[in-house]
Formats: sequence, structure tokens, C-alpha cells
Amino acid sequence: MIVGTMAASTTTTLAMTYLPQWLYFQAATAPSTLRVSVLGEGVLLDLDAAGVLALSNLRGVNRTANGFLLPLANGLVKGVNVEIVFTNTVASPVSLYGYSEQEASVYIESLRATVLASSGATFSDFAILALPTMAAADTLDIHYADSTIQRMHRDEIQAQNMVVQNNLLSYIIDNLDARIKSVTFVPTAQQVVYMLRYKFKDHVSPVL
Repeated sequence: MIVGTMAASTTTTLAMTYLPQWLYFQAATAPSTLRVSVLGEGVLLDLDAAGVLALSNLRGVNRTANGFLLPLANGLVKGVNVEIVFTNTVASPVSLYGYSEQEASVYIESLRATVLASSGATFSDFAILALPTMAAADTLDIHYADSTIQRMHRDEIQAQNMVVQNNLLSYIIDNLDARIKSVTFVPTAQQVVYMLRYKFKDHVSPVL
């Protein structure tokens, strides 16, 4: 169902008393800001345009023209105060849809982090790690749960992506089956990376 209309070329703030499982909208360009907060839980989704592109339509087999689909939970969350902030970058209104297929047990966080040049960062307990500006010279080491360690080139990551999803706009490390223990990323230049993870009441887990 339509949960709100995002005004053209400006920021719209929408208040809701429930959290849908999915957010969906169609726009020629991604919003420059998309933030979803739940009172008492904090910010669940905090993305710029690059993050929206990187984390939309994950594991999708196809994509509606200009369609963006983002998860907020693994089902419907009732009785919560939700705020959605959407900065529309197109000169026409955008309909924002929210729908659910079951009752929720966990939230889904979609967050961003800055990784400094040459210093690197290690990420664990994630479901998706997206590296939209990964360069050919960057170093990426994947530590699997069975103790295998593999250094990956960005072209190899794209090859993996072709097997599981239609989103080829980013270099995506897919850990939805929890095979990966951690990833160490050392970029040659400072970059923003994006992470999706599952949030339970008292901890964060990579799996449902």
C-alpha cells in the first residue's frame, strides 16, 4: 500500500505507527537521503544515494524500471513509532510503498561507514557488505566460517554477484547464508561502504 507521497525536489518527513517489512518506490534517480528511525530502537536505515543503489533489490532476479526495494525487517512490526526521511532528487512526486508478508521477529539495519585510505577495516556479523567504489588496487580478504581465507579481486566479486542477484551496481559481499566470518577491506583511497545486518532486541546477528 502507499504509505506516503514524497514531494518533488525536497525532503519529506513521514510519521507512521508501524514498520513495514519492505519499502518500495520508483524514481529516475535515487534519493540523496533515506533514513528510517524507530523510537526506542534508533536508526535502522541511513543511506545516501550510493547506498540506496547498493542495497536495493538484493538477490532480485529482475528489476522494475527505476524500482528500488529495501528491507526494514523480516516482517511487519506493529505498535512502533516510525519516522521516514526521504530527500527526493527528481522534479516530480514519488509514491512510497510499504508492505509486509508476515509478522516480524527482527529488524534489518542498513548502515554506512567510512573506511580510511590504507588503514582498512574489518567487518563481521553482517548479511550484506556493499563496496560501490572499490578500486582495482584495493585489498579484500574474506575469512570464511570454515577457516578458509580468500583474497578477492573486484572482478571476482562481480562474478559471484551474477550467480545470486541482479544488482550489479555495486561490489557486494553476500553473507545471507552466514558462510563468512569476517571481511577485511583495505582501500587505496578513502571510501564509504554499506552494510546490512539483522538486529535482535539485545544483539546483532547475520542470520534469520
